[in-house]
Amino acid sequence: MLDLKKIDKKILIGICIVFALAVWTAAYLACSSSDAYKKASEFILSNTAVSDKVGKILKSRLGFYNFMVSENLKNGSAEFSVVVSGEKANVDVYFILTKNLSTEWVVRKATLITENENLSLLENP
Repeated sequence: MLDLKKIDKKILIGICIVFALAVWTAAYLACSSSDAYKKASEFILSNTAVSDKVGKILKSRLGFYNFMVSENLKNGSAEFSVVVSGEKANVDVYFILTKNLSTEWVVRKATLITENENLSLLENP
């Protein structure tokens, strides 16, 4: 005989998991299509230290964890990692960006992270 309480509990857990995945997916897609992420991608492509480490950049994507972009009419902030895959190596680049009413997104912190080192990519961090 079926125990309806166990079935209801399993259905509720399943719904919660699907809901959590849907929220995470929406946040990931919103962050990866944001102007802050585009600015970070431009920064990576123009930074010689990144290309020195990875070689020719083959692809990059938003890291799966710890991403945040917040923006309103007056200002904005963003914090996330970009995974960069190249011919020689793969690295993470950790970013903090800010924006105020009169500016575009500005990279405040950019750190290249490998297994052996953390290297600041800004001249005056």
